[in-house]
Amino acid sequence: MKQLFSIIVYIVLLQWSAIASAHQIHVIGEHLIPYQSLVEGKIEGLAIDIAKELVERTQVQANYDIYPWARAYSDAQRIPNTLLLSVSRTSEREEKFKWIGRVVTSKIAYWRLKNRTDIQGPLGLHQLSELKISIQRNAVYHEYLKQHLPNTENLALTTTNAQAIKMLYAGRVDIMMSNEVTFKQRAAELGLDPDKLEKVNTETNLYSTLYLAFSKQTPDELVTLFKNTYKALDEEQVIDEIRQHWLP
Repeated sequence: MKQLFSIIVYIVLLQWSAIASAHQIHVIGEHLIPYQSLVEGKIEGLAIDIAKELVERTQVQANYDIYPWARAYSDAQRIPNTLLLSVSRTSEREEKFKWIGRVVTSKIAYWRLKNRTDIQGPLGLHQLSELKISIQRNAVYHEYLKQHLPNTENLALTTTNAQAIKMLYAGRVDIMMSNEVTFKQRAAELGLDPDKLEKVNTETNLYSTLYLAFSKQTPDELVTLFKNTYKALDEEQVIDEIRQHWLP
């Protein structure tokens, strides 16, 4: 029986090795501390470490790049063997990608400058629609607001998340929507004082779950290999250890 089990394992490993050697992947994502970022020429972060564990276990060859969100999102919808990091899984995006596994779940918040004491929560959707909100175009928050606000005339759309943050600090908008883990870190990275920010309570608690996802054109056997490997890493608590390393 042991000999039969060993033979089966050996055959499976050979099949996995053949799949891995036949493919090279491109791992991409936007600059989003602490999930993935380019620091002094080195790409690092929570999602990067998960991707590297997957690549090491599967023995697939991989290249890593940090791009603006618009390019990363576009490439991941067009180019085979592209692994997109830290993408929110929504009903609108469900059929656009082949989903591998969860990176992290975080709470979404609305932010104002502390001196804007005229903006007080809890805010409902009708109240939010009356405020000017800076938001990165085609980000998951933009998709959410388009679906739920009574009107979207007051949305100030930007090309990058950094532009949206700078608009808030400049007083050109009333509030901004972003997740609790990354927002203050991103503001500080831009040379802005995060202590000037304050969360605004809303009537609804929102959460965003970020995933790793392959482009739709990626072969199913490669996707299955990565899904199975992710499951194994999760069961071994390797992914939890990576989260604990990067998150406070």
